[in-house]
Amino acid sequence: MPDIGGGHMSREKLGAFIRHARESQNLTQEQLAEKTGYARQTISRWEQGDQAITVEALVKILKVTRMQVTIGDKEAKVCIKIL
Repeated sequence: MPDIGGGHMSREKLGAFIRHARESQNLTQEQLAEKTGYARQTISRWEQGDQAITVEALVKILKVTRMQVTIGDKEAKVCIKIL
């Protein structure tokens, strides 16, 4: 799976978004880990920007936290909305 964290959004910014999404649902890292099937340490590394996240993992987090993100290329007019 491709990694998110390169391009225009840094790993740190994406990590802050993941933390915000988790906290918006009043979830601990441990609870998010249980709901997504990832280790708590992995969630922590994503939130700190220490590890790139796959699209698959981000989609799982978005579903659990009921957040959405739009990924697109303005020049190519391509947009993918992940709910």
